[in-house]
Amino acid sequence: MEKQIWVKIFIPLVSLVLAIVPEAMAGLSLPAVISENAVLQRDLPLPIWGKADPGQTVSVEFAGQKKTAQADGNGKWRVTLDPMPASAQGREMQVQAGEQIVRVGNLLIGDVWLGSGQSNMQFSLAQLHQQKRIEADIATATNPMVRLFVCKTTSRLQGEVDTDGWKVSSPSDVMESSAVAYFFAQEVVRDQKVPVGVITSAWGGTRIELWTPSEAAKSSAAYKEAEVRGSLVTIDGLIVGMTYDRMIRPLVPYALRGVLWYQGESNILGGDKPSRFMEKTELLMACWRKAWGHEDLPFYSVQLAPYRYSQAHSPAQKGSISPDILPAYQDVQRRLLSVPHTGMAVITDLVANTGDVHPVNKWDVGKRLWLLAAVNCYGKKGIESSGPLFKTLQIRDGKAIVSFDHTGGGLVANKGEPLRYFEICGEDGQYRPAHAEIKADGVVVSEPTVTRPVAVRYAWDEAISSPSLYNKEGLPASPFCSKSTAVSEKPNSTR
Repeated sequence: MEKQIWVKIFIPLVSLVLAIVPEAMAGLSLPAVISENAVLQRDLPLPIWGKADPGQTVSVEFAGQKKTAQADGNGKWRVTLDPMPASAQGREMQVQAGEQIVRVGNLLIGDVWLGSGQSNMQFSLAQLHQQKRIEADIATATNPMVRLFVCKTTSRLQGEVDTDGWKVSSPSDVMESSAVAYFFAQEVVRDQKVPVGVITSAWGGTRIELWTPSEAAKSSAAYKEAEVRGSLVTIDGLIVGMTYDRMIRPLVPYALRGVLWYQGESNILGGDKPSRFMEKTELLMACWRKAWGHEDLPFYSVQLAPYRYSQAHSPAQKGSISPDILPAYQDVQRRLLSVPHTGMAVITDLVANTGDVHPVNKWDVGKRLWLLAAVNCYGKKGIESSGPLFKTLQIRDGKAIVSFDHTGGGLVANKGEPLRYFEICGEDGQYRPAHAEIKADGVVVSEPTVTRPVAVRYAWDEAISSPSLYNKEGLPASPFCSKSTAVSEKPNSTR
């Protein structure tokens, strides 16, 4: 199990350190993310910012544009370059303040994607070294159209990200990048023929609270149990916003095409209720969009993979987590698709070992995220972006009729076998295994002893890694429960 970093913090000491850390005042400088080999986002206004001596006039010249700004009393300055089309031509940016000049070379213009979350997003190509199929990917990794920027996990409380800067994709420099984000980037370059920059900012074992700005948590119902001490917000021993301050805030407002998000395992292990996790995820997305000033910023997540959380290694956790919690979380992630400009990659069929919280098939995870972007960001036609997603439930003649979105070319059963993992609930509130049959673009669910069905659920167990229902495009249906109350922590069941 990945190492958990949500430990008790000596709060008074942290508060003191935060209070005395000074602003760096060392003349003209740019943030680490604006550096040699970077990709700048095409077709959007491009913020360029940094520090200089207070009151100095700063000029930025790039691609025929020149913008100026004056550093404020803290030495901070910012200009915004006009939108530019994609370009694979390496160009230089010159930034000048008085006699000081900073030159940043080999800049491309294309699409920039931020990959964030916990260990399954952090999981690097180096960690796939035991997989034979990775050898070809590494050997062919030389591609000047792909640029990689990795934020290292750091003990810094604030300031710049810890990074080795932007790297041009090569067999050596690709190794530390997020595997999921890298394989996603390959698909974008292949289809769009534009440069792609991937920023990896992820930390194994982190709960969602750490990625949420503390200032937003103070007024959110999702954090009503939090303790506030001045600017410090803590919950369950966590400093809210700790990794946001270290690994996300320094990247703002670098222009992005979108966010790839893979997180949630640690919230399950930490005992967070699914309904509360839903509220926290909504808040995080809203905060990031506000920070970037882009309310339509695409936010594509990876649904949590099958894993036996109820058999967690920690003695304190073992037996305390119901096998129903993971599907409740998965259903919460599905329900979050009601938030505009979101998408979710279902990966329940990509898990070879439900005892490993880190499924090694990152290739197909990246490709499924690409399907979401292909349709929703890049306007591709004639492809299906998702597996079937629960849409409505109707009751007719004692049977439950389930309809779906994203049926593609039609619903199919895995390997042509009878549908499995469907359960039906009667007025007694108990779920029972049920007969399920595909009819047109829906599934008819029934059980002789349930004459008045009120709900249906599918794949409602943490260990189901062989989905039964797909669309003809080969994408699996998401686990679901038709009742909104399914997000309670321990739904009743009869198996």
